[in-house]
Amino acid sequence: MALELAVARNTTPTTTGTVDLTVSGFGTPQAAMFFLNYATSDGTPLEATVFASFGFTDGTNLRGIAHYVEDGQTTTDAKGTISNTWIVAQVDDTTVTKYATFDSWIADGVRLNWVITFGSAPMTITCVLFKGASGASVFTFTPNATQDATAEKSDLSFAPELLFFGAMGGTTPGVVINSALISFGAARKIDASTSEQRHFCYWNKNGVADVNAGAIVSTTRCVSQTFDGVLSWSGDITAWGANGFTMTTRDGGSGNDIVIGLALDLNGAQADVIDIDSPTSTGTKKYPLSFQPTGLFSVMSNLSAKDTIQDTDSFSYGVTDGTNKYVSEIGDQDGAASSNTHSLVNQGLVENQSYSGATPVDFLVATLSSFDADGVTYNWTTVDASARYGFALAIGGAAAGLSIPVAMQNMRGGFTPLSMRGGFIN
Repeated sequence: MALELAVARNTTPTTTGTVDLTVSGFGTPQAAMFFLNYATSDGTPLEATVFASFGFTDGTNLRGIAHYVEDGQTTTDAKGTISNTWIVAQVDDTTVTKYATFDSWIADGVRLNWVITFGSAPMTITCVLFKGASGASVFTFTPNATQDATAEKSDLSFAPELLFFGAMGGTTPGVVINSALISFGAARKIDASTSEQRHFCYWNKNGVADVNAGAIVSTTRCVSQTFDGVLSWSGDITAWGANGFTMTTRDGGSGNDIVIGLALDLNGAQADVIDIDSPTSTGTKKYPLSFQPTGLFSVMSNLSAKDTIQDTDSFSYGVTDGTNKYVSEIGDQDGAASSNTHSLVNQGLVENQSYSGATPVDFLVATLSSFDADGVTYNWTTVDASARYGFALAIGGAAAGLSIPVAMQNMRGGFTPLSMRGGFIN
């Protein structure tokens, strides 16, 4: 069985308890990735303090990053933390007030323990479930502190072919630091010494009079600390081994920052990391691949250039298994005299806000049109006059054939032919 994924979403309880994330027919997962957002109403920006988080579990190990920016502050209040004891969390100023830990794999999904120490407002949690890998492992990794020097991870029980990374500029799990930074990226193995890599890093600076927020979309690295207009360091996967990988520290010393990661073996599936650029007119746009995908991660920014640090208002994560499509977005009005934050969830792949005066409004919106024999097609319904940039990671590997509309796909069950002249049924 090759690696495959499914996407689920739920709302967290208002009291301490459990929350299940399942997809009918998927079976028992081996690992999962999670995204937490303060908004709960699809398509309606929540104009309030930003609480956002993402993390991984393999059923034994838990790793997470949380991000906080308080709304309406004339001196910005932005914080972040990294953890090896929870998967996703709400960090409120210097205190973790809600968090999720792993309970169990259940039929077709995962059960989390949801712990509340303060507050009761529900949040939206999106989950990507993985199964079919011959190996899956969640870990903490410390890049070499010296530029162009290497650090190796060699204690996996399998040869990884796909890596996800997260970082937030911290060096110690459980410590809340001033300023909010989120780095999320991926690397896939081409051969023993070659990788395809992408990452996005967003910052929001603490303790300044005007909002200082910005980001980078990198086409050559899998993780970084990019903050206040400066790329301090980045991670470059330069070797793949039988039990791990080697990361070379680039662009500066890492300062002993730690990163969290999820390693997977594809087990015969295919994967690729590709650039996503928005069109300048609405409609469909196809992004080429060498295989037919069955699942996709999409990270989209408002940036007008790749590999260039720019100020920005927002970014979004989107995930789909071809049937379920969920997007999570956060933002703050860069340059505003008072922090003007918002959060957003919806069904789709991209939904980035910008600001009309003080009000967040749609800036980029796209959903999945089709998984094709040789790529993926987005349907863009809101675009800007200039291209904006992000990246996507696709997993799949179906044999070449027809371009199948999403409405006719069953990403977990495959396709059932009616006849050579007919079509397909779920």
